[in-house]
Amino acid sequence: MSTTENILESLREQALKLKVSHFEVAGSTLSVDTIITTLQALQASYSAFLKYQFVQDNPIRLGPKSLDHAKGRIAAEGGLHVVDLSFASLGIQLAPNMYADFGPRYLSWSKEAFAKYQQDFVFFTFAPGQVEAFTTKYPDPEANLQILRPLFRLRDAQNGLKVEAAAP
Repeated sequence: MSTTENILESLREQALKLKVSHFEVAGSTLSVDTIITTLQALQASYSAFLKYQFVQDNPIRLGPKSLDHAKGRIAAEGGLHVVDLSFASLGIQLAPNMYADFGPRYLSWSKEAFAKYQQDFVFFTFAPGQVEAFTTKYPDPEANLQILRPLFRLRDAQNGLKVEAAAP
C-alpha cells in the first residue's frame, strides 16, 4: 500500500471512529471525501512546499484574488512551477473573504491579518514530516488563539504518514 493510500485509509478510519462525515473549514462544510482529495494534493506537493518554506520565510497567501499571483511567486522565487495550488480543482470554493496560507509564520501573520481585515482563513503549515491544517473564526481579535483549532494532522509514522483527524 502506498503512502497516499495509507493516508486515505487512516483518515477514513479516524472519521469512522469519531463518527463524523464532514468538517467545518472556514465556515464551509467539507465532506471527508473532499478532505481526502485535499490530502492527496497536499501529499503530492509536500516536498515542494517544504523546500519553499525553508527558502522563503513568509507565507503564501491564496485566495480568489491572489491565487495566480501566489503561483507565479513560487515559480519565480522557488522554481516550483509544478505545484498546483488551485483549490477550485479540489472542489473547494474559496469565498471572497476566505484565504489559505502556506508558510512557517502563519500564526503571527494571521493574527495581524484578522485584527486588520476580520476575515476567515484556512491555514496549512508544513514542517519536516508534518502537515497541519487549521481553520479560524475571529469574531473578536482578542480571542483569536482560543478559536484556532486543528482540522487534521499528517505526521510521520513508521508505516508512513498517519492522519489524525481532530474531533468536531
